[in-house]
Amino acid sequence: MIAVAFGLLSGAAKQQAVKRLVELIEANGKRLDTGFLAVPYLLDVLVDNGYDELAKQVFLQEECPSWLYEVNHGATTIWESWAGIQPDGKVGDLSFNHYAFGCVGDWMIRKIAGLQVKEPGFKEFYIRPNPDLGITAFELSYRSAQGLIEIVLAEGKLTVTVPETTTAYIKLPAETTETALGAGTHSFELRPSADASAVEPATIG
Repeated sequence: MIAVAFGLLSGAAKQQAVKRLVELIEANGKRLDTGFLAVPYLLDVLVDNGYDELAKQVFLQEECPSWLYEVNHGATTIWESWAGIQPDGKVGDLSFNHYAFGCVGDWMIRKIAGLQVKEPGFKEFYIRPNPDLGITAFELSYRSAQGLIEIVLAEGKLTVTVPETTTAYIKLPAETTETALGAGTHSFELRPSADASAVEPATIG
């Protein structure tokens, strides 16, 4: 999987590796089985190779090992081990505030909210939201070197705030082209991916 993420495979070899990864995840009940080194790349590899639905199922999995298993067992920070608290309630001797598996937060920002840097310092950046990955309402605030970037999705309405002196390039679900946005607050109505593209943006601030 890391070989795919790092671009070390191409053609048939890449396809075979991705196919094998999918088989392993399916055989494991749509649960991940990755450690510190590989887990940052798992969901990206799935999405980037067309397995959005499987990525969503892994992301929203509630059985151990999974992120939501920790949440459902009272976690407010990420654990060092997926099974820090066993299903029988036994507590492990480990850290319960350990970043490594928290890399999923980076994926949520880039792939669900869709905030991705284009130029260093966010002078230019992309907004490519994908609520089909499992979160249909969210609020993201990021204080970049250029100012506050905000992306909010609620009840099918997407609102984005672009700081002064920056340009955002937005691509909505079902669209094939990007739209450049200048400074200000812009609003979009999102439609299902199978529907027509979103309406033209309305600047509201």
